[in-house]
Amino acid sequence: MKNKEFILIFGPPGCGKSTAGDYLREKHMYFSFDADLYRSEAEKIRLAKGEPSTEKNRDKRFLDLITKIKELRKENKKLVVITWLPPKYHELYENSFPDAEFIFIISQIKKREERIKSRTNHFIKPDYNIK
Repeated sequence: MKNKEFILIFGPPGCGKSTAGDYLREKHMYFSFDADLYRSEAEKIRLAKGEPSTEKNRDKRFLDLITKIKELRKENKKLVVITWLPPKYHELYENSFPDAEFIFIISQIKKREERIKSRTNHFIKPDYNIK
C-alpha cells in the first residue's frame, strides 16, 4: 500500500508542482522539499547562463537526490517532494521509494509558459526553462 504521507510530485517546469506542494504544506502540514532547487552552486550558475546540464551532472544530481530524500524521510513524518523527473529516472525512483505516492502533473503548454514567464526569482531564465 502506498504511503499517503510520502508523496513525490513530478512534471515539467511550470505545470504546478510547487503550487501543489505549497497546498500540502499549508493545508495538511507536509514538509515540502523543492528538489529542483537542490543543486550545486556551479550548476545554478551554469543554468542561469542558459548552459544545459551534462548527462553526467544530471545522473549525479538525481542519485544525490535519492540520498537527500531518504534523509528528509527520517526527519519528517509527512513529506512531499516536488521535482522534474525525466523518464530515464522513473524506475530508479520507484524502486528507491516503493511506498511513495507518485503524482505526475501536466498542464497545457500555454499555461506552463505563462507560469514560467511570470517567475521573477528563479535562477533558470524563462526562455531556457520553456524549451
